[in-house]
Amino acid sequence: MVQGRILPQGLTQEMTSGELKFALQVESVLNTIPQPEFRQLVVEALMVLTLIAEYSIVPSLGEPLCVASIVYTANRIFLEDQVQVEGDATLCCAKPQKELTPSGELVCGGAAWICQHFYDSAPSGSYGTMTYLIRSIATSLNCFPNDGEINCSGRQPQK
Repeated sequence: MVQGRILPQGLTQEMTSGELKFALQVESVLNTIPQPEFRQLVVEALMVLTLIAEYSIVPSLGEPLCVASIVYTANRIFLEDQVQVEGDATLCCAKPQKELTPSGELVCGGAAWICQHFYDSAPSGSYGTMTYLIRSIATSLNCFPNDGEINCSGRQPQK
């Protein structure tokens, strides 16, 4: 679910990304997000979810997902890590009490209540947005095992 709109299961299971109808449906849902930087994080979250499904990392993702919640949880985890490493976000959003401008926006100027420093992070790396989105998905969904290992390579383990 994105911005209250659901991509039907039939659409996501039976169509390929190369089909025009699929692309138009996904684009129409993404276009409901007014902030381009937030839209980009939603696209990254969808990419991670697609890889989880594509490589059959878990049998099912379960109930319909609110992709924005995954992004907000990733931002929260990012801010927690920023406190631990005394990162740049401790100057704005990674504080015990959120500081807002007189107009009610984040001091850092981040759109959609996401820290600007999270938006400015590279997608890859230990402090990259994809890492935080993966961590968010792993903590948000109940479809992952509580212990043990998960094979993310797409290859069957050798016996």
